[in-house]
Amino acid sequence: MIDTKNNFSDDNAMSYEYLIRRAHQCGRYGVAGADADTYRRLIRNAGTYYYETEAIKNKKQRISLKSEQDMLADYMLSCGEVNGYIKTAIDKVKKDYGSKLTDEQYKELEDVEVLLISPNLSKITEALIRTEKIFLELQLFPK
Repeated sequence: MIDTKNNFSDDNAMSYEYLIRRAHQCGRYGVAGADADTYRRLIRNAGTYYYETEAIKNKKQRISLKSEQDMLADYMLSCGEVNGYIKTAIDKVKKDYGSKLTDEQYKELEDVEVLLISPNLSKITEALIRTEKIFLELQLFPK
C-alpha cells in the first residue's frame, strides 16, 4: 500500500513496480520500468536535491559535491522517467480495459494524466495512489 504521509517511503517504490506490472501483465523486468529501483532512484535524487538546496539556502554543510543545477537535472530526469512509465501504464489500461472502465474511472485516469503534465515527487505519489485504486478495482494483478 502506498504511504501517503511519506513520499520517500520504499513502500511507494514497490507500489510503483506493481502498478507497471499490473498494466502490462508481466513480471519484474517484463517491460521497461517494471522495477522498483527506477522509483528508488527518483526518491534518492529527490532527497538529495531537497536536502542539498536546503543546506545551500541555510548556509549549512553539504554532503554532495554536485552543483545545484546538476542535482536538479538528476531529479527532473528521474521524474520524467517514472512519469513516462506511469503514463504508458495508464494508456495501456485505457486501451486494453477501456470497456471495463466506468465513466468515473476513465475520467479519474484522465485527471491523473493531467496531474502528471508537470511532475514532481508529490504529484507522482498522488498519481500512484489514484491509479493503483482503479487498477485494483479492475482486479489487475501483476504476473
